[in-house]
Amino acid sequence: MGIIKEIQNRDNTRIAVCSYDEQEEFYIDALEVPREDLSELNNLNKRRKQEILTSRYLLQHLLGKSIWAKFKKDSYGKPYIEGSELYISLSHSYDRSAAIISERRVGIDLQKYVEKIERIKEKFLNPIELQSINDRQKKARLHLYWGAKECMYKSYGKKEVNFKAHLFVDYIDSLSDKGSFLAKMEKDDFNTHYTMYYEKHDEYFLVYGIPDGDTEL
Repeated sequence: MGIIKEIQNRDNTRIAVCSYDEQEEFYIDALEVPREDLSELNNLNKRRKQEILTSRYLLQHLLGKSIWAKFKKDSYGKPYIEGSELYISLSHSYDRSAAIISERRVGIDLQKYVEKIERIKEKFLNPIELQSINDRQKKARLHLYWGAKECMYKSYGKKEVNFKAHLFVDYIDSLSDKGSFLAKMEKDDFNTHYTMYYEKHDEYFLVYGIPDGDTEL
C-alpha cells in the first residue's frame, strides 16, 4: 500500500506516512474517484496529482471510510472532512506524504533533510532561537524548529502568521531519532501551548504538534 509508518498518540491522534510507490490507478481505485474529477486531476502536474491522491488515501486509511467527496477546504484553505468532528492536517515532501487526524487542533509537517535550510534560518527564527542552534546538530535542530512552526501555522489555519513574532519553540536539548519538545503560538486571542513530537525516518523529519489545552477560535 505504500504506507511506511503509522503512529498512535493521545487524544485519538493517529498519523500515517506513505511514499509514492504505487501507480496512480491504485489510489484512484482505492479512493473511488468519480469520473468527473479525473479530468481535473489529469490537468495537474505529476507531483501535485501524487500529493492529492496519496494524502487523501492516507486520510481514508486513518478514518476507515471513503472520504473523497467529503474532503473540503474552508475559506482560509484549511482542510477538513465534512461531517467529521476530527481535525486533520497534511504535509508533503519530495516523494512522501503524511496525514494526521485528532480530536485536537493538530498540525503536521514532513520535511526531507536539505542543506539550504541554514541559509533561510533568519527568516523564521527569532534571536533567542537562533542562539540555540550553534552546535554540531544545528541542521537537525533547524528542521525541527521549522517543522514545529509549520505545525502551529497549520493548526491555527487562518494565515497572516509571522513565524518569528507569533511562533516560539523551546530549546531542544539532546536530539535522537525520536522525541518531543514544547512550543507555543501567541497571536491575538490564540495563545496556545503545544507538545511537539518528532521522528527521523531515513532523510526525513516528521514533526506533529498536539495542543495542550483548548484551542477553539
